[in-house]
Amino acid sequence: MTHRYSGCRSFKKFGSPPGFLPLIWSLLFLWGAPSGFSQATRGPSTEGTFHEAKTLHYRVFFQISPSHANEMGAYLEQLYQLFNSYFHFPEPSSATLLTVRIFQSKEPFDRYLSLFLNESREDFVYLHHPDPSRRELLLYQCPPEIFYPSLNHQALLQFLRSHIQNPPLWIREGFAIFFEKVGMDPSSNTLRFKENLDWLDTLKGMVEPSTSPSDRAFIPLERFLFLTPEEARQNLKAFYPQAWGFVSFLLYSEDRSYPRFLWDTLSSLKEDASLGENHDSFRKRVLSFYNMSKVEQDFKTYIQKRPSFSSLMKAGIAAYEKDAYKDAEEAFTGALAIEPGDPLPYYYLGLIAYATKNYPKAEEQYQKALSLGGPKGLIQYALGVNAFAWNRFAEARTYLTTAIEADPSFKEKAEPILKRLQR
Repeated sequence: MTHRYSGCRSFKKFGSPPGFLPLIWSLLFLWGAPSGFSQATRGPSTEGTFHEAKTLHYRVFFQISPSHANEMGAYLEQLYQLFNSYFHFPEPSSATLLTVRIFQSKEPFDRYLSLFLNESREDFVYLHHPDPSRRELLLYQCPPEIFYPSLNHQALLQFLRSHIQNPPLWIREGFAIFFEKVGMDPSSNTLRFKENLDWLDTLKGMVEPSTSPSDRAFIPLERFLFLTPEEARQNLKAFYPQAWGFVSFLLYSEDRSYPRFLWDTLSSLKEDASLGENHDSFRKRVLSFYNMSKVEQDFKTYIQKRPSFSSLMKAGIAAYEKDAYKDAEEAFTGALAIEPGDPLPYYYLGLIAYATKNYPKAEEQYQKALSLGGPKGLIQYALGVNAFAWNRFAEARTYLTTAIEADPSFKEKAEPILKRLQR
């Protein structure tokens, strides 16, 4: 089976308030081994030098250097341990390691992939085969902010299917999306978990029938839980948010019967069974104990109640515009808890501090927004206005001049203040 997943595509990280869009990946299911699939180990001889590193669970081939291979092996090993802290699979009886091959660029990636497929892929590719020795994950070097979410997603698929070859699609893809934002903490050199909430706003719209477009209509659970690859292909825009959301619901619901639902589902699946056989086992051993109408309603309620970054920002901006600064501050602080690296909440917290004449705090918040990549012209202008109100005139002049240099559209606003500073 070739699983297609977005690899090195660029995306806009910082948008104008309040219109935030999640990072959306284009995915495609192709079930069954690709034609021409052969032993993965023949690859290095056809594509130049690969440096190999082995860990407890992985065999890593990396084209750049031995240190790159070792670092990737260490990262993958930590990722494996994180995955299994959720799944609790026993150690596999097979001694076959999971193969991961990383190319130095897309060109050798394409050439190697052509051994198995008759077309190129923009995406990373996991090649699955009933024979574990013929499975491998193929990647190529690209910017880290794109590389690692894709790697995390594909590595989960590889991990899961090494234990259960044909799990229900909602488990497979839901968990793969769930782990996309895991990253390495440079200070401790250990993995840091961060829940991926990119699909939350989309799913919120789906559970509100009046606001959901036809191509993102909520799929009833009794159908959704048994989707085939072809059915999932036909409903991609609804399937992916719903798969992530249902996994999140089962893990985090306050009703503790739902984590049990998940663990009972996993225990009902057999390693070598077909998708249909695993569906049948899941239906008989798990669903017969649940009222699915209640499960669906509880799922929708869970999604409706979960605050998202976008909803908190909208609430904060609305409160700020009404001078309800305490409510606005709570909303922006909540948004930072979800996206601590986003500059926009810090900018608005700076506006609140300025409005309440706490000029030192306003400067601190603006500087944080600036350090995180916020619009330089806008923030330098805000810093200038704040410094002027704070009677720090030399600093105000510097900030306002810099604002104009960074974004000439601020000239009209900044020049009257600069003229007052010249008196």
